[in-house]
Amino acid sequence: MIAVNELIQKAYEALNMTGLGEATDGTMAKSACGELNELISQLNSEGYISHMQKFLDVSTAKVLTFRKLKQGEAPQPHTIDMEPPEKIEGVARKMGNRYLPLNPKDSIQLFMKNQNTIPTSWNYGRDFEELPTEFATLDETHREIGVLTLDGNSTTPLRIWYNSKMPKYNLDSKIYLSDLYNNMLFEGLKFRLAKFHDLSDSKKAECETDFKTACNLIKRNNITQRMLQSGAALCGSYEDAYVNGFCPTQWG
Repeated sequence: MIAVNELIQKAYEALNMTGLGEATDGTMAKSACGELNELISQLNSEGYISHMQKFLDVSTAKVLTFRKLKQGEAPQPHTIDMEPPEKIEGVARKMGNRYLPLNPKDSIQLFMKNQNTIPTSWNYGRDFEELPTEFATLDETHREIGVLTLDGNSTTPLRIWYNSKMPKYNLDSKIYLSDLYNNMLFEGLKFRLAKFHDLSDSKKAECETDFKTACNLIKRNNITQRMLQSGAALCGSYEDAYVNGFCPTQWG
């Protein structure tokens, strides 16, 4: 855990833009806070902040929509009442007492398949929709939604793994992440500030190298937590050959 203003102070001092013991405030601090929020959002979407990954179980549907409903708003069919995830890490359909992973596909490829079979692939994207008239205001007329599309129909529930959105931080906030991430955030903020303030090419190159080194350390740590990302789908049970005989994965 680290305070936002402390991280910003350290980054500016490391860039020699703020003297030791001199406080960083005003426009410089606000711009750095904005850069920090963008950095954290980027790192989360790229999977570096591993413990932000979550999963949920939902009833099956060919199209599922993530939308945060307003108080008193009736949910539309196949709606998941939550902020749309920044990234879907994986989707699986339940088969017996385990889950069969589906493959991510480009939207065009998804619809090249026969849509009347069991699903084997998925696609996720985000968009905006108009708020219902009774919930719209002058300041808020649209909301962001996430749309998860499958390439077939499943009769069993789905499990969805996703990256949740990180909160927006201000100068007085504390970042509730493991101390393991402090150096990556520090080096990443330095690099973004060096570009934002257009420092010398040598300083930007130095900061970029330090940031990549810090990211690689986190990546190696995350690899031990995510040992196998993909593998043979139907190889975990003596019933697989029987199940595959009725619903071959090659269909479609």
